[in-house]
Amino acid sequence: MIKIIKNWIGTITLKWILICVIEYLLVVFISIFIFIRPQLNQYHEVVNKKAELIDIHVDLMGFNVKEAIDDIEIQIEELKELESIFQERLMKDKNINSIMPIINNYCSKLGFEISRLTPLDDIIPIPPKYKKQYIGVNLQGNYTNFLRLLLQFESNPEWLVIENLLITPTDTKSIVEFDFVIAVLQEKQAA
Repeated sequence: MIKIIKNWIGTITLKWILICVIEYLLVVFISIFIFIRPQLNQYHEVVNKKAELIDIHVDLMGFNVKEAIDDIEIQIEELKELESIFQERLMKDKNINSIMPIINNYCSKLGFEISRLTPLDDIIPIPPKYKKQYIGVNLQGNYTNFLRLLLQFESNPEWLVIENLLITPTDTKSIVEFDFVIAVLQEKQAA
């Protein structure tokens, strides 16, 4: 009988030991899932944020503020220089008819036959303080001389901007009709 009791106690003990081990493992896994897992996630978030802050710090350390300010000042000087060049090339005389003899001279020297050279009534404001006035031009000549005329316009001390260019062939092969509008830039007069 003692043998049967020992076997029974041995069987129950092994069974209870297995149940206790399984319950212990369940408690450990549940506690990891409930208590430790959120803390671990929070820890990983903090580590990632720290790495991002270190990257930002490294970027800021590499960014030389003095050098950036110097670059901006250089750009400002370049823009002022371009503005000065633009201002210098504006038509100074308020009467658009004053530029007509210059255009006529360019065209005549290059051998163009001038059909029309007239100021147009259109005045287009260009904010904040400029305006465009137009001159209608109709010429007859060849392509080579027209390219030379464009170079003359480009080298003119005042802006002569070609707009609405229409090239029409004529009966003579080497002669072409050029119909275009020249825009002259001026500063608006104070009202």
